[in-house]
Amino acid sequence: MTRCIAELPDGPLDLVGDVHGHWDALRGLLGRLGYDAQGRHPQGRRLVFVGDLIDRGPDSPAVLDWVFQRVRDGRAWAVMGNHELNLLRGEEKEGNDWFWNKGNPQDHKFEPFARLAAQRQQTMLEQLATLPLALVRDDLRVVHACWEAAAVAALKDLDDVGAEEFRALFDRFEQARARDAAASMAEAARERAPWEPFLKRREVAVPVLPANAQLDVLHQNGNPIRILTSGLEEVSRVAHFAGGKWRFTDRMRWWNTYAD
Repeated sequence: MTRCIAELPDGPLDLVGDVHGHWDALRGLLGRLGYDAQGRHPQGRRLVFVGDLIDRGPDSPAVLDWVFQRVRDGRAWAVMGNHELNLLRGEEKEGNDWFWNKGNPQDHKFEPFARLAAQRQQTMLEQLATLPLALVRDDLRVVHACWEAAAVAALKDLDDVGAEEFRALFDRFEQARARDAAASMAEAARERAPWEPFLKRREVAVPVLPANAQLDVLHQNGNPIRILTSGLEEVSRVAHFAGGKWRFTDRMRWWNTYAD
């Protein structure tokens, strides 16, 4: 990573949202926008990708190879999304077996999809670590999930971070958050104990567990890298079942109070 918070170029830009490995769809979009196969535009426009280039789609390696080449050419910029963060943290998630190639049964529904050769994994991680967490210029800010001033301030002076250094940085934020949460862990465990058998069962309605909800909020909002890549959270009014378990927090609509 050159800088956690990097600069955007001047001039006209086309911002492209979550591609998620859809290489053919990306090529079709770029052609419609007027870009050639090398990312050149007759009017001098340039591309900015807003994270989550990968996972779930049929060809994540092709998307990354094209985008990183255009970044090296100076014709494109990109920020990190939560899906890129998952790989840098070594997390095997639904939709990212194209990278790990371990036969994750959750990913059968996404087949067929191109897989990354094992010998390319470390190089790809180093490339992913070059993605900034936000891009800025006087009239524009680009971030994958949430612009939060305190989180940006905690990251803005950090630079020259490689894949290993990035993981260490993330873990330092996690450890600080864990120290803050230590006093609440016992209460959350007591509160959760009678509901433990039902927390992963959709058919049993679980209420919001306040101490656990507060821990979840601290887990998310206590790490500035999590904030920029997956947003701020708040305690839910009603528990909801998602991702195979009952959840007690919702994503905050931070843009409703964004004043800049």
